[in-house]
Amino acid sequence: MNPNKLTHGHNLLWESSRMMLPEHKELLQQHQQQLIKKQNLF
Repeated sequence: MNPNKLTHGHNLLWESSRMMLPEHKELLQQHQQQLIKKQNLF
């Protein structure tokens, strides 16, 4: 397999530059809280 920009470790220029929008971060946190609540019910 030829390495490309999606191959783990071969996109060194951009790997540390990934960012999340505040809206996405908030939705992710809400989703994680919902999963925790569901796990506590069982």
